[in-house]
Amino acid sequence: IKKQQLYGLWNTSLTSLLDKVRKQYSPVPKQYQAQVVAIELPTTEVKPGETVVGSITLKNTGETGLYPDTISEIIGSFKSGPVSKFYLPEFWASTSQFSLLADDGVLLPGSEKKFDFRLNVPLYFGSQTEEFELKTVGGQKVIGGDFAVTLNVGRPDGVTVVEVGSTETGWLRVRATASSAAAEVARISTGERYYQIGDAGNGWVQLRLTDGREGWVSKRYLIYP
Repeated sequence: IKKQQLYGLWNTSLTSLLDKVRKQYSPVPKQYQAQVVAIELPTTEVKPGETVVGSITLKNTGETGLYPDTISEIIGSFKSGPVSKFYLPEFWASTSQFSLLADDGVLLPGSEKKFDFRLNVPLYFGSQTEEFELKTVGGQKVIGGDFAVTLNVGRPDGVTVVEVGSTETGWLRVRATASSAAAEVARISTGERYYQIGDAGNGWVQLRLTDGREGWVSKRYLIYP
């Protein structure tokens, strides 16, 4: 089979026809729109490390349905960075996005439904607020879906909490023993908080990490909030 270039008016006419067809079939992204009717969270003081169950009531104010297990499934997405203080590994899709759970997650146009979500109570005390927005798992913003999450976090008695201060690298090495010559077992980042569970008396303190492991860090890089 030989391929032959089209010339003259034939080529021009074919190009014009293809352009017309392409314009007719250009995909138009679907728009999703919802109203946040209510947010329900504990109003009493909660303790660091606890798991909190909250709920959000949504009304689909758009013309397109939202369906679970598709690209239109909705999630809560932290607006201010890659890691939320409320991140809960077992129930979140990522460090900044949590799943919305319901017996039937379908939200048709005009309908209203309550969804549950779960938060980890962080090692930050007092009133802790973060701003979130609704998105689809396909990454599209749901218009009108901005909301805030606030928890009142109490300080536990009899524990010492430390925060990783500024370092040259933005992170701090965690050692197996209280020495700079000891093996590195983890790295923790500036701004993160942990329980201090030991003090070697030589400038090194022992921390309990988020995953339950323990290790030693140089005390001079820590802040005591």
